[in-house]
Amino acid sequence: AQEEELLAVDGVGPKIARSVLLFFQQEGTATLLNKLQRCGVNTLEPTVTSRKDSNAFAGKTFVFTGSLERMTRQEARREVEQRGGRVTDSISKNTDYLVAGKNPGSKLERARELKVKVLGEGDFLDLLK
Repeated sequence: AQEEELLAVDGVGPKIARSVLLFFQQEGTATLLNKLQRCGVNTLEPTVTSRKDSNAFAGKTFVFTGSLERMTRQEARREVEQRGGRVTDSISKNTDYLVAGKNPGSKLERARELKVKVLGEGDFLDLLK
């Protein structure tokens, strides 16, 4: 993962993101992961296929801001990506939806300036259905 992807994970700040990146850059980390795999530890995220897999969000770009209460940002990202959408960390004129949770910060103001459609968490969950 890139640093911006790690920062999108709920509860991960700049220090944690840098630490994770440094851990995976260390020479011994690959050796450790190989040993774990040989012992049967699954180090890959499972691939899930379900009726959620579709192209309902194909060509759509989402940005999340604030705290989501009913899911983590990583879970929200997966929901969007399973439907063919894309998640970015910054608002631009190419953003289709800003999903605003609690304490949304400056991204909400920027989205309004750019006339990006703003969804609350409930609206986002409805869109997933």
